[in-house]
Amino acid sequence: MIKIKNISKSFDDLKVINDISFEIEKKEIVCILGPSGCGKSTLLNIIAGLNKDYLGTIENNVGKISYVFQEDRLLEWKTVYENIQFVNRNSEKKDILKLIKEIGLEDFENSYPRELSGGMRQRCSIARAFNFKAPLLIMDEPFKSLDYTLSLQMIKKLIKVWEERENSILMVTHNIDQALLLGNKLLVLSKKPTILLEEIKIHIPQDKRKLTDKFLIDTRNRIIDLLI
Repeated sequence: MIKIKNISKSFDDLKVINDISFEIEKKEIVCILGPSGCGKSTLLNIIAGLNKDYLGTIENNVGKISYVFQEDRLLEWKTVYENIQFVNRNSEKKDILKLIKEIGLEDFENSYPRELSGGMRQRCSIARAFNFKAPLLIMDEPFKSLDYTLSLQMIKKLIKVWEERENSILMVTHNIDQALLLGNKLLVLSKKPTILLEEIKIHIPQDKRKLTDKFLIDTRNRIIDLLI
């Protein structure tokens, strides 16, 4: 779907990203892990086309891209239903209501963002991104403001929607457990100037994964060794 080739990025004399290459395949979830300030969000913005000042090439064979930011960025004067509809005016009502149910917001379609909890707002943001119907969904630490238990609940709902929509997801997270539960491919980045330390593939289906599985425990330990 998308090939990222030899991407480098500098801010004046500070080199942030140094010669990073990887691919995002169809129906694949790719999770990026790395130290704070290593350029993860910058890399997402380059891939999304929001930052065009870089070296290297990006082969985009998917066309449009949807983006979930760290903040939910909901329109406060629109309801849950209207926020989700806003990005795709051609959506049928039954499809939006189905998406609202899948993400766990049934009975709240007529509520305004101010009436929702932080987790519910982020669920609405994710549903809106899926309704854009882009082949690739980029997510920049979407569960950053949620506690551990709530973030795991959100991951289950995200997997359920992703399995039905079958698009690809590229997500940045600081939480190793989130990456282990979600990712088909994990990219571990270094400190600045940032390089790709290792690409780790997980072949266990998302709905079969448990954090107590030996493979996931070993993978977590490997990631920790790379990051410290």
